[in-house]
Amino acid sequence: MKTSRLLSSTSNILRTPFALAIACAMGFGIASDIATAQTAGTTRRGPATGGGSTAGTSGEGSGTWYGVEERRYLPSELDKPIEEFFLGQTAYTQPQGSFQVTVGSMIELGDNGADFTSMMARGEYGITNELEVHAAVPVTLSQQTATAGSTEGSSIDPTFERLELGASYALTPMNNPIALTAALDVDVPIASAAADETLIKPSIIGAYDFGPTELHADVQAVLNGAAQGLNFDAGIAHSLGEFVPTLEFNARTSEGSRPQLHATPGLYYNFSNRTELGVGVPIGLNDISETGIMAKLSLAFGR
Repeated sequence: MKTSRLLSSTSNILRTPFALAIACAMGFGIASDIATAQTAGTTRRGPATGGGSTAGTSGEGSGTWYGVEERRYLPSELDKPIEEFFLGQTAYTQPQGSFQVTVGSMIELGDNGADFTSMMARGEYGITNELEVHAAVPVTLSQQTATAGSTEGSSIDPTFERLELGASYALTPMNNPIALTAALDVDVPIASAAADETLIKPSIIGAYDFGPTELHADVQAVLNGAAQGLNFDAGIAHSLGEFVPTLEFNARTSEGSRPQLHATPGLYYNFSNRTELGVGVPIGLNDISETGIMAKLSLAFGR
């Protein structure tokens, strides 16, 4: 039953203009990578070698990508397995002058027959190598309710209700195997149908890099005048070249209610050092946590 509802929800997404936009953006990103590499010598992201990240080393590396010679990255081009986790945060800020766009979609399959499909568009820009500003817009794509083997109330009209603005600051050098970042986000309503409270979300994010494997963890408070909730994520990513398997544990708590708990395995594919696409499966670990499927695409421009 859930499989058929998943296929139905997925087909709704593929029929929207968002799917075409993602495909065009991915093609543009890969073409841009090839052109940039051919003119500037920049190549795809690969696994870190030796005892830590390849960041902080200059000079040429070995191997080719589309006939272009590889090189090691400067500290402002930190070599890392992935740009984004599926639900958790990574500790890295965007390098100065670099802009990244991330688009994600999630389908949640409820036991009561309700399917919820949402999308998130996020942009990040590096003011300096340490300071990043970002903005995110969640989009509701569809709400379906299954009854007697059919779906009712299906809709693919996008709804914009909230806007998230924030900044992140790296507290450690980018070529340090231990990364620590502080972030502050403000979540504001932009539609009358949305909840009218403004949420303040301070967070601290840490990471440890050992060779091709990285560990990340973050803690985020959700405040509205008083403590309202706490979010926690821990994730691991292991580079196998272009493919990067990931595993996350995610907890979402709010005042006066039980926590939502998920284990989220996933897999990313790195088309280049600027473009990655991944699929993850948040698995609910208790009776109030829904299981679903996610997809994320990240495109980087600039340095």
